[in-house]
Amino acid sequence: MRKKNLGFTLIEILIVIAIISILAAMIVVLAGQMTVKAQTQGTQAEILAIVTACNNYRTDFAVYPDVNQDMSKSNSNEQTVPYPGSNKSVLSGVDDANTTEWNHRLRFLLESQAYLVDEVVRGPYLDGDLPDDEDPDNERLYVDLFNNPLLVVPGRDHSGNNPPGPNNFNSANRASHLPDIYSMGADAQDDVGLTGTSFTSTGAFDAEDSDDIVSWALEQTK
Repeated sequence: MRKKNLGFTLIEILIVIAIISILAAMIVVLAGQMTVKAQTQGTQAEILAIVTACNNYRTDFAVYPDVNQDMSKSNSNEQTVPYPGSNKSVLSGVDDANTTEWNHRLRFLLESQAYLVDEVVRGPYLDGDLPDDEDPDNERLYVDLFNNPLLVVPGRDHSGNNPPGPNNFNSANRASHLPDIYSMGADAQDDVGLTGTSFTSTGAFDAEDSDDIVSWALEQTK
């Protein structure tokens, strides 16, 4: 009597391998999506924490942190520590160097400073536990959870008919409006379109159609 073959045929083995490969690919995709979602939510929380700190600063001084002031004169507000950055001047135009410098200045104003107001110490407004770039060349920048520096631009007006993108930068807005803080998201592409523009440029930006995470949209939805 002939023995029954209990083994698998080559076709059966190939089918099993194909199924396992498909399942593995699906798991990798889902894991990647979950990672991006967690990074996005973490970055949103980080930006909102910075926005809250800016609002607390405004409660004490009636103005928002001005990241484009002459930082060599910053001790006029009775700051206890001089600004350590090499570039202390008022900046013009939006480019990578300036958004990096404004990022550094904002972190300095919120975290490295205590202010004496009517003999009462105010600040720091953040305790330094937000994600940061520890590269000494970047001087402790705020970074998102995608490990890219947050883009920081002096306060601009997003009210009324002003477009929710690059618009209306001037000295008055810096005091009365929050600095714009945003992440380029998972694709690391600047959909807002600030980089390389002048402060007065205008343009449409829809946060719902972009993966960029912007402070002014988060402020409207929180």
